[in-house]
Amino acid sequence: MAKKAQRVHLYKSYKFGGDQKDPVIHRIHSMLDESGVDYTKAAEMSDVSRSTIVAWIEGDTMRPKYCTIAAVASALGYEQVFVKSNGKRKVA
Repeated sequence: MAKKAQRVHLYKSYKFGGDQKDPVIHRIHSMLDESGVDYTKAAEMSDVSRSTIVAWIEGDTMRPKYCTIAAVASALGYEQVFVKSNGKRKVA
């Protein structure tokens, strides 16, 4: 019997509460602190502009692009891991 393909559902928008920034920005800021890497060095390492990184942490950017977040995290030595939950989704 053929194995059924798993589907990954991607959603265009997330609600963090009106004017709240995406929590991934806080994670990136923590990664930078823990790594001892400043914005300029992170930009050089990841090929993401310094102004983009500053806009996440100190500026008005609320929802950064996944590809730029992934580039910075990867350059700092982190990797994305997807873990399957118990299958129950919370509905608001």
